[in-house]
Amino acid sequence: MTLGVCLVSTLGLGLAAVFDTPDPAPRRYAAAPVVVHADEKLRVLGGGGHLTRALAERLGLSPEVVAAVGTTGPVVIDRTFPAGVLGGPTDQVGHPWAAAAFTPYDLTAGRGPELDDEIVLGAGPGALGERVRVLTADGPGTYTVVGRTRVVDFESAVFFTDPEAARLSPRIDALVASAPPEAIARAVHGTAHVHVRTGDARREAEPTTERGREDLDNTAILLGVSAGVAGFVAVFVVASTCAFGIARRNGEFALLRAVGATPRDVRRTVLREITLVGALAAAAGCALSRPAAPALGRALVDERLAPSAYTVGWSYLPPLIAFVTGLSVAWFGAWTAARRASRVRPLEALRSATVEQRPATLGRVLMGLGCVGGALAMLVQAVIAEPASALNRKQYIPVSMLLITGVAVLAPILVASLARALARIVRPTGPGARLALANSLAAPRLMASIAAPILVTVGLAGALVGVSDTVVEAKVSAVRNTVDADFVVAPRNTAGLNRAVVDQLRALPSMDAAATVPTTVYGVEGGAALIPRPAHAVDPASWVRVTGVRVVAGSLADLADDTIVVDEDWTARTVGQRVAVWSADGTPVSLRIAAVVHGDPGAFVTTRYAGSSQADAVYVKLRPGIDRSAAEAGLHTATRDMAADVVPADRWGEQSARGGGRHNRAGIAVIVGLAVLYTSVAIVNTTAMATLDRRRYIARLRLAGATNGRVLRYLAGETLIPIALGVLFALGVTAVQLTGTWIAALRYAGPTDPVLPWAALAGATVIATALALAATVLPARLAMCSSPIREIEAQS
Repeated sequence: MTLGVCLVSTLGLGLAAVFDTPDPAPRRYAAAPVVVHADEKLRVLGGGGHLTRALAERLGLSPEVVAAVGTTGPVVIDRTFPAGVLGGPTDQVGHPWAAAAFTPYDLTAGRGPELDDEIVLGAGPGALGERVRVLTADGPGTYTVVGRTRVVDFESAVFFTDPEAARLSPRIDALVASAPPEAIARAVHGTAHVHVRTGDARREAEPTTERGREDLDNTAILLGVSAGVAGFVAVFVVASTCAFGIARRNGEFALLRAVGATPRDVRRTVLREITLVGALAAAAGCALSRPAAPALGRALVDERLAPSAYTVGWSYLPPLIAFVTGLSVAWFGAWTAARRASRVRPLEALRSATVEQRPATLGRVLMGLGCVGGALAMLVQAVIAEPASALNRKQYIPVSMLLITGVAVLAPILVASLARALARIVRPTGPGARLALANSLAAPRLMASIAAPILVTVGLAGALVGVSDTVVEAKVSAVRNTVDADFVVAPRNTAGLNRAVVDQLRALPSMDAAATVPTTVYGVEGGAALIPRPAHAVDPASWVRVTGVRVVAGSLADLADDTIVVDEDWTARTVGQRVAVWSADGTPVSLRIAAVVHGDPGAFVTTRYAGSSQADAVYVKLRPGIDRSAAEAGLHTATRDMAADVVPADRWGEQSARGGGRHNRAGIAVIVGLAVLYTSVAIVNTTAMATLDRRRYIARLRLAGATNGRVLRYLAGETLIPIALGVLFALGVTAVQLTGTWIAALRYAGPTDPVLPWAALAGATVIATALALAATVLPARLAMCSSPIREIEAQS
């Protein structure tokens, strides 16, 4: 109870901190008096008012705005553009040196650039006086390093002279002015889409601000899903442990009933106990979450799963929710068990203290069947109607939890049935094996109580890891099936492939090359949501020769400046239908749907809508009769010193699909890790309780002549039965979940190999088995420290 409430409260505090985390103070413009920049948000009038989204394409300031601000006093022009030293950090960007005066980039060595072939570097290779190769959007250039600045954590900069920066990037992204902000505001009054920023608002002019917000959104998703699964595991463990703790006291309740206690008296006694113990345990859990929550925040920042500004503080609402939830769950678990114990007659209760008469009630059976049926219905509906949704963790995690809950509720019936089947199949001959099977048949609820946390541990590990890896394989297949090429040239940096390398690849003889440029189109859905949709800008003539996308309707040959190719994720999917969208720079445009393609590879538009983005890939297809090795050598020659990799097309799908989704992988790791950690405690707790309850049984075995070693082997053998049954149930849950996911992957992406999570299953099984055996042997060994006769007398 303490650990469960602590876990839920800690994750709740972490989630609350996401919404309380303020935007960071200005960093790049920390010393700028006033910053003027373009309003780079798309605003569209919808049914509920204005809908707003950040634009993917930077707009820049017009010459008129620059001139108007210049009339107020000295102005420094700032630009941000792709520029990286070969072999340097993958996120390098270029700036004019004049803007460095208002940033944290203090010179640590050398001087500022004075000639157009001189640069100043922050991070990355390049000693003073060294000539280095710098890649920009147009292509490579050679520059001399004349200065070094201190390294900052929000970007890696390359500084050029102001004229050279203007040549490389004509767009003006911001102005740093020193006149009073009121004067600047009057100068640009009447100019649309221009902001004048001072104070903390200067951060809105920094490109890293929007990225920080996206990182915070990813942190919220990660913590939200983790909190949901942690809450499920905590509810499951606390309720089942409380129910087990009440059920093991049937003999005590039988005596109470025999001396005149009414069923109401029994229920009241149990609920008073659980209120006292539960309140103390929940309060302790809330107290533990106070140091645990900040530690969680620091760990997320250290692992780059949260922005640097993220910190977890203390608030009373998440611990209060965890306290009330934990106490309510404990009440529910105790009430159901106490209700069952209080409804039997005294003599029947005394008999049930030795041999369980009925493994499960009708209500329990109906609840278990409802959970299993609901999970299967959700899985089948998603696989048939929307295969892509079945591959989303918002879908498969609830299905896994429902399946595990249903199987755990039905576990007493399943344990009894499987134990009988095992007895008929194995036909044990040794006394230890016969004794273990007899005890399993006599106490199916006890066996189910031990098997349940093992089911959760192994089931969550197997189902979530297996499904997650199968989803990755589906994405690999989806990417691979959209390419009908022999090679793919991919960038090593985040900026993309420069125009020079793209032109060189297109000029190579004996092969067709087509580049894709990432962009975004925006559309309004239902009048209430402005949706940014990923798109690829392509040259239709060359793209149709290398693409492998499967056309559902229409023709790819009809792609033109006034048409668009959409995927099945779009609401509008009728060929010939016109859709009103906005391009990456916010320009409204009406496009006719030329074709609909299978899956969700994104939309396809012509290069007219590419903006300033660089290509994220060049697909190369060899013409008939061309030697593959010679062609590959030619590709390597063309891309040498261009920060580009030549990848065989069959490996490109794997590299592309596995290259992203870090938060998804981290989310699964956090979810499974928390579940295994907490259910490991439940395994130890439940098994130790069951073992300590059998001290009289242990004493009788010893009086019958069994040595201490043989008794320990008997008990370990009995524990292995519920362990094996729990693992078997977990394998069943994993198999059902993986089968549904695999079928969805086949329908979504084509041929996909399911990933069997042998490592996760084996690891979770080994951990669960070791803990359960230790929780059996150690308490039993402790119980054998006293005389068996004295132990029987103490238990009488």
